[in-house]
Amino acid sequence: MFGHRYFEQSGDSLGFQFVNGFVRSHGLGVVVTANAMHAIAMGKSLTAGARFVWIRTYLLGLYLDVPIETLNDEFDDAIAAFDSLPSQPCDAHYFDGKPWDIPGVVIPDTTKHALIGTYEPMASTSGTPFAMQMVVTVDGDDLMLQFGAYKRRLIATTRPLTYVWALEWNVMTWGVMAAKPESEHPRLWLTIGQAQAIEFVRTK
Repeated sequence: MFGHRYFEQSGDSLGFQFVNGFVRSHGLGVVVTANAMHAIAMGKSLTAGARFVWIRTYLLGLYLDVPIETLNDEFDDAIAAFDSLPSQPCDAHYFDGKPWDIPGVVIPDTTKHALIGTYEPMASTSGTPFAMQMVVTVDGDDLMLQFGAYKRRLIATTRPLTYVWALEWNVMTWGVMAAKPESEHPRLWLTIGQAQAIEFVRTK
């Protein structure tokens, strides 16, 4: 970083953003946190999310005696580069009310009833521990999944045992994949965006 050996160990969650940076030779460390998580997309939205990381870099530069003019020029150049990216179309599922349901594609009744139960988390691909249960029920013709305070339908896709969880939150698709629904302890994987997959096993 600015010619110095540098390392970082950053991490975000669904509820906050966290970045840091360390220059050991100077006994220097900078930590920046925010009590919200920005939904990073493309174009100007990507710029807004990346500013948080650049603030960390800017602060490190100040402590490393990098001229303010240099820091300002690099910051402005980065902003301009991201702002020049073309805008991307908004997903009609989130902004125009387009349904996720595919005509003629449904979850078989046998699968619905086989998946009913309470599921406990096994592990996540990010290594983050989870303590919340998932509960799967049937309400009329709908297979419902409750995770924390949120309860929404599971919607069939063209891939067997792969569903969309109808939670419109943070402009992300929450996917659910089932394995061995007919077994005594079926498993479900809840995918949050493209970053985390949490494995659950039915316990009752």
